Amino acid sequence: MSEKTIPLAKVLARYAKTANIQKIPRARKLRLLWCLADYIACTVAASDLKEANTAFVLSDTGSVKIPGLEQHSFSRQGAAIAAGSLGSLLQLHDGYGNGGNHPSSVLIPSLIAATGGRGLTSVKSINALGIGYEICNRLAAFTHPQQSFLGSAPTSTMGSIGAAITAGLCFGLNDEKLAEAISIAAFFAPIATFEALKVRGSAVPLHSGMAARTGIEAAQLAFKGFSGGPTVLEGRPNHPGLLEFLGSGNKLVKAELKSKNNQEYFNTNNWNFKTIDQVYFKPFPGCRHIQPAVEALIAAHRKSCAKPQDILSIKCYTYPLALAFANQPKKNHELYDKLMSIPWGLASVILEGKPSVQTLKKKRNSSFLGLYDKIFVGASKKYTDLYPDKLGAMVEITLKNKNTFIGECALSYGGKNIRKSYTPAGGTIKPLQEADMAERFLDLTVPVIGQKSANKLLRKFNPNKSSLIKTS
Repeated sequence: MSEKTIPLAKVLARYAKTANIQKIPRARKLRLLWCLADYIACTVAASDLKEANTAFVLSDTGSVKIPGLEQHSFSRQGAAIAAGSLGSLLQLHDGYGNGGNHPSSVLIPSLIAATGGRGLTSVKSINALGIGYEICNRLAAFTHPQQSFLGSAPTSTMGSIGAAITAGLCFGLNDEKLAEAISIAAFFAPIATFEALKVRGSAVPLHSGMAARTGIEAAQLAFKGFSGGPTVLEGRPNHPGLLEFLGSGNKLVKAELKSKNNQEYFNTNNWNFKTIDQVYFKPFPGCRHIQPAVEALIAAHRKSCAKPQDILSIKCYTYPLALAFANQPKKNHELYDKLMSIPWGLASVILEGKPSVQTLKKKRNSSFLGLYDKIFVGASKKYTDLYPDKLGAMVEITLKNKNTFIGECALSYGGKNIRKSYTPAGGTIKPLQEADMAERFLDLTVPVIGQKSANKLLRKFNPNKSSLIKTS
């Protein structure tokens, strides 16, 4: 078999078995380690919400512990579902702009499940996690943004494959069985229909956990000798695989898969975990598609200093995909319904300065309702043309005295990383940097588990104490 006809699952498995996280730049290691620590903090921060109970409905008990939630124990599959659902509940978890996916909410739960919740910061565990990030990010980028336009959420589809790799490496699968785990995960991957996110179905917060469970089960099946078929990812002539199915309309996908030259795009020789540089953290709770509008309003509101009763209207212009989140929440103001709503995010700026975990836990629905009718959200050609490289929005506040104030934001989620920044360039609020991450960790965890326990948890997961960093 020539190099060009090696099945893609085998190409990825071979990379996974040879990649070494210890050889990458220190800044990249730190970023990956903060991905783990921050996701643990997000999990703890969401655990005292009433909506946290949704994470436990399908989570069987067992011996696996989720850090910071030692009062619970789960089976492997139960831990994957619970950690995946809890950590993404606040919509603060990290995201990869070039792929439109959230790697942490699938890969870290799979790591917790595969290791039994122990040794998460060991070199072996971090290596497995980093490889999962790199592969699922590159697969997501391969079909972005067509996959979202076609109606599928890449966090689930490509996350399942990354989760199978992370779990398979933790289980010690050899090259052949790891390739089968990849193929099985590609076969079982939850499509996670984007329409459910748009209409905010109550089951949606579980989709990351379900994808993590898929990855765990794919690795377990491969260990037992099951096969998914060697070409499930790329397909064969006139028989599309998962990537062409999800990337239909993407010229790069069609050209690459038609020629079967997997090495041209998936040239693993120069990967070196580079996608981790473009994994970003959100500065406040909420879907990334509400973030540009919120930051644009923050800029406008700084100029206006307007009180709610002074505002005549707030007009927001953004890119078409963000319009899926243009509706105000339903009257009961359910958590997920708020976090996926541009009007809620905009109202939060006027009432609270910006969305926050504390805002989410307050019961101020009437104050928000008074602002929603003043908000209009529409599309703009400027931001349509910028997408997906930049997520942009312009917001115009008009006061009752007819004064108008404008703010604009174009977040470079798909652009080149500014290495020191942990949030994408183009925002209107102070960017997160590595030095801010410990404070963020404590801000998320202290209100739930107290200062002493939060400090202890931070010491355990603090990247600067990792042997990976100390030996750089």
